[in-house]
This record gives sequence, C-alpha cells and structure tokens, in this order.
Amino acid sequence: MNIISGNKEIISGCEEDIQSIAKIYLEAFPESVDFFFRRDAGDRILQIIALGFGILLDAGCKFFVAKDSPGNLCGYSIVVLDDAELHKAVIRHGHALGAAKALFTGKIAIRFTEMLKLGANGMVMAASSFVLPKRTSFGRLMSIAVHKGARGQGLGRDLLRRALQCLADEGVHVVRLEVRPENTAAYELYRTEGFSEIGVTRDLQGRWVAMEKLLFKGRG
Repeated sequence: MNIISGNKEIISGCEEDIQSIAKIYLEAFPESVDFFFRRDAGDRILQIIALGFGILLDAGCKFFVAKDSPGNLCGYSIVVLDDAELHKAVIRHGHALGAAKALFTGKIAIRFTEMLKLGANGMVMAASSFVLPKRTSFGRLMSIAVHKGARGQGLGRDLLRRALQCLADEGVHVVRLEVRPENTAAYELYRTEGFSEIGVTRDLQGRWVAMEKLLFKGRG
C-alpha cells in the first residue's frame, strides 16, 4: 500500500534506495557518526553505513521511503517484525562472518578500533535491555529519519504510521523503539502516536528511553 504525504509518495524501499538512506542517516545523526568515526563523514563512512542497512534489508527488515515527484528520497522508516528473529537471520545468513572476513581482507574500509567500538556498543545496549519488561516477541522500529529540507511537513509522522501499519498488517501485537531523551521532537512524535515509556537503556553514548505501543491485544 502506497500513501501520499503532501507532495511525496511513501512506498516500500529496496536495495537501490540504500545509498540514499545512508546519506539521510549521516545527515540526521551526526553525533553518532562523530562518536564512532571521529568526524570522518566521507565516502568511506557512507559505505559502512550503507552496508549496515543492506544487512538489515537482507535479514528481513521492512523499508519504507518517501520520494518527491522527481524521485528524490526525502525520508525513510525501517521496522522488523520480530526483534529476536532479526538476530537469528543475521547469523543464519552469515552476515557477521562475512563482515569479519571483509574487515580482515580489506574489502570493508572500517578500522579495527571502530569495529571494536561498534561491537562494545551493541553489547552494552543488549545487556542494559534486560531491565525492560519481558515479552515473547515484539516488532521494533529500527530507524527513522527525514531529510532536513523536508522536515516540518508531517513526513516523519506519516513514515512512522506507514511502518506501524505494516506491523499491524503482519499481525504484530507489540512494537518497541528507543529514543534519546534529548531528542524531544522524536519523543513527542512517538508519545502522540500512542507509545509509552517502559524503561531506560544505555549504550556507550548515554541513555535511551525505551518506548512501547500495543497494536493488538494478545500474547507478547
């Protein structure tokens, strides 16, 4: 199902959109780029970020992109139907082993210290998530961002709603996300779309507010 947001169409994303999605991510989250890659925002970092999004797509995440009439990508949202299954899919498809091989053979221009930092970050966040309420399964909003030139038009809300509709259509009962407490605009968006705080997690950069929304009543 495609929807229209202003003069932009929101459609399912594909492999051809990955580079544009990575560019919007780099623009939207400069603090994370600075933290992990020490202000190196060149083509090397773009390819690393694009690789990560490519892995998510291959592992079964659902991508939605907003495009204007000339076809320029203005924003995106990404969800996974089952958070636990995503991790299994990454292992099953050999992405972790493939990334390690690419690192040591020089096919990925990521420095060893950057790889260690990213790995440590993931472990810290995974460990801190054990304090959250337990559920047998839940979907997750992985990432959402809008190009700076398209902000203030309600596009982020429409991208979020399209992602949530996908989860609901697939029978997902619960969706979770994390948002930085200082990102008040994103926090208010999620709150007004029915998300509630369920706890706090951490990574190497600081705190995340964990939020949850029930899409259907049922097991979870």
